[in-house]
Amino acid sequence: MWRGAHVAVRTHHSPPVAPARIRGSSRRVISATGAALSLGREVGDKIVIAGAPNHLADVALQQGHYERGRSLSRESLALCRELGNRRGIGQCLWFLGQVAYNLDEADAESILEEILQINRELGDRQGIAHSLMFLGNIARFAGQYKRARELHEEATAILVEDALEARSLGEFPRMGYLVMIDGEPQLAREIFTAALTIYQQRGHKEKVALSLAGLVGVTALTSYGGPAALRAARLVGVAATLYRSMNQVEEKVVQVDLQRALAAARAQLKAEEWAAAFAEGQAMATEDAIEYALAPLDQLMK
Repeated sequence: MWRGAHVAVRTHHSPPVAPARIRGSSRRVISATGAALSLGREVGDKIVIAGAPNHLADVALQQGHYERGRSLSRESLALCRELGNRRGIGQCLWFLGQVAYNLDEADAESILEEILQINRELGDRQGIAHSLMFLGNIARFAGQYKRARELHEEATAILVEDALEARSLGEFPRMGYLVMIDGEPQLAREIFTAALTIYQQRGHKEKVALSLAGLVGVTALTSYGGPAALRAARLVGVAATLYRSMNQVEEKVVQVDLQRALAAARAQLKAEEWAAAFAEGQAMATEDAIEYALAPLDQLMK
């Protein structure tokens, strides 16, 4: 399922996956949400009123403001429970699960299991796949790599079967991190390379950063010694600049798995060498950095 999965996905324009996300800058999301909330109150649309705090929670979580995101999602959750809105309840729990997951809280898995049950009741296959992916992430950070891969493969099978190209490709970078720490850096590089190429073409900066950071880890795990460590340091600088430009924190897979992979690379360079290479990466244009990241690893020795 894993090998070649990134080329097996068929082209298809799928509807947004719950929980719905307003695309664009944080300011645009906040502005659009405020306008929707005002109109909802004006016409008495309780569903819109209930959903508005959750959109703001999405922004808060992307920026790393987990407690604010939790507070907003709980506000939405109370209103959705009052309305008996099962889909809305699932969306609120989704964000609460993300908070628990990012803060390493014990109830993250039980929240995701509840979301999975709601999605099964609703027949929401995209939601089922999302839930399975997140449960896979929880398993992987608990060191349960076999279970993590099984959950990711089950989720990917649903997405590919339903021809949900945009969503399935969205999960491939996370698969790359999983196989990377599970001892298959070459397969991880294939996944990250495919994802990075596609997301650069689509202008999806968040996934470009996620995929680029993955290639950093793969580079750090090679046997090319100092040259690989220098490339990794430069690419860390590029990824850091991308995340800062989006006013977003790195995903947990980047924070944990990448740092694990980088440990050996850091050990091969003096602190000043790492800092200089990092600064070079920060100064790179994104397109140049991507070309540099995708260059064959054996070129490091030339």
